[in-house]
Amino acid sequence: MRKPLILTVSILATALAALAQQPPIDPAAVDRIMTTALETWRIPGASVAIVKDDRIVYVKAYGTKEIGRNDPV
Repeated sequence: MRKPLILTVSILATALAALAQQPPIDPAAVDRIMTTALETWRIPGASVAIVKDDRIVYVKAYGTKEIGRNDPV
């Protein structure tokens, strides 16, 4: 994995962790972060799970498994 991608993933994880600390989760904010991330990194899709106190508080998939395909993540 390339170093810039690792750094960017770390930044995204930090942003999502900050969202998890503010009850309740703002789905629109997570959508904005993920949409920007997918476009910036040119990634076809990703999934997100936010866990707080050993409990999943938010889960969603974005995009597709492969560029040019329609299989959702």
